Amino acid sequence: MKAHRLILLLSFFIGVISLIFIILLPQTVKGFQIALAFIGSSFISFVLELPNYLSLRADNFNKLYFSLHNIKANASRLILSINTMFNDQIITDKFYEQIVQEILNFTNNLKAFDSNYYFLKKENTIIFGFICAISNAADNVKISSLKYSVAYWNKKKNINATEHIERNIAPNEMTNELRDILHNLETLIKLIDNHASYIFPKGRYKFWLIDDANLVNSNNNFYTNKK
Repeated sequence: MKAHRLILLLSFFIGVISLIFIILLPQTVKGFQIALAFIGSSFISFVLELPNYLSLRADNFNKLYFSLHNIKANASRLILSINTMFNDQIITDKFYEQIVQEILNFTNNLKAFDSNYYFLKKENTIIFGFICAISNAADNVKISSLKYSVAYWNKKKNINATEHIERNIAPNEMTNELRDILHNLETLIKLIDNHASYIFPKGRYKFWLIDDANLVNSNNNFYTNKK
């Protein structure tokens, strides 16, 4: 976006300077004609470039908004899955695999956010610090999930070696590993919630709150239907 913004700024300033010369110079002098040509070309350049800039800006913002929303939605889904396993007393190996992959995919979408989205370097530094924190939190979810799988199969081997039977593993036998996943998921969601009001403009933050309320309702409906 930096190049598009630069073209807009140059077109604007050339147009303003040309307008000053048009106002000050008599129409009979050559400088007046040159200024007139410059203001015309700068206006055309500005008009042609503005839609491209606005489109890129909207695309980047939507990428940020929907990636964060989907990361949170999938993290919430995984929390529901783990709580359901505790209630049903049934756990499997890679129950998390598809959802964690979704979280990582949307995190990668965040990394594609334009590094020059904002005009001020300070604001770009802040947003990319946030994206980096989200990426680290998502990686922690992945790591704790993989650790769960390792512990799950080690538990399976111990059961076969000591009990000489093939049986299901109960959630309370994997409490620490499941709690680690839950902790990292809750950290990820909290990170998003704590920064959403700062990242999104006031008008768009209202839509975020509406989407967030719908997500909470969906989770509550799931709990209600499971009872």
